Amino acid sequence: MHKPDTDPSAQKIFDQMIRQLSDEERFFRGLSLTHFSRSLCLSGIQDRHAAASSDEIKILFFEHLYGGDFSSDIKQRIHQHLLENGLATTTSLP
Repeated sequence: MHKPDTDPSAQKIFDQMIRQLSDEERFFRGLSLTHFSRSLCLSGIQDRHAAASSDEIKILFFEHLYGGDFSSDIKQRIHQHLLENGLATTTSLP
């Protein structure tokens, strides 16, 4: 079971602050966190694969996010779709 790393009283204050935000503010905070997480992941991939092209980075990003969710056949079909629609030019999956 996951043990929270935040003091319960601090978590309660944070939860109250979040509940006071409008729906729009909560949405944009979530969107901002999503963009930050995506950037952080892409930066890590780029650091580990410095010689990779932008298309290879896209494929590695896909693999990182969804690699375990699809069979090899389905991943190959997705990659083929990316190639056919000009979203990638690299011809091999990692």
